[in-house]
Amino acid sequence: MEQERLTLISPNGAIDGMYTNAGEGTPLVIIANGHNGFFHYGMFPYIRKSLAEAGISTIGFNYSHSGIIGDAAVFEDLDRYEKNCRRLEKEDLLFVLEETVEPMFENHSERYILAHSMGGIATVFAANEAQGKFYAPNGIILLCSLSTLNVRKPEILEVWKENRV
Repeated sequence: MEQERLTLISPNGAIDGMYTNAGEGTPLVIIANGHNGFFHYGMFPYIRKSLAEAGISTIGFNYSHSGIIGDAAVFEDLDRYEKNCRRLEKEDLLFVLEETVEPMFENHSERYILAHSMGGIATVFAANEAQGKFYAPNGIILLCSLSTLNVRKPEILEVWKENRV
């Protein structure tokens, strides 16, 4: 099992992450963390390790507007974080997915996306958009994912609208 830090430069900005290679011909799972999550937080390192031990390669990453810089355990880039949205997360995930056909990752048998919480929103939209393209995932796995986009109360949305948030 080999681990390598990644920095992918997308149109939205830097996407930092970790690539764990379990070997040639293994499936590759891209892990899309949820809201306020990052690739080196909580359960995600353990998921990557467990999958690698089972012969499954992984990519864990931070969205370009996650607010996390490097290995920080707190949100430091609040200007970028303030601009984060589901659209940017979907675009970042599509970019990571498309990068998996590059030579560094081409020796994997299949590609999947494993998403947690709000990461499921970006995953469903990205997987749908990727259908029919050369980098389309073979499947998606949703863990505790949201079942609706309507996650905020109307009163909160009105306050945000008034404050131009």
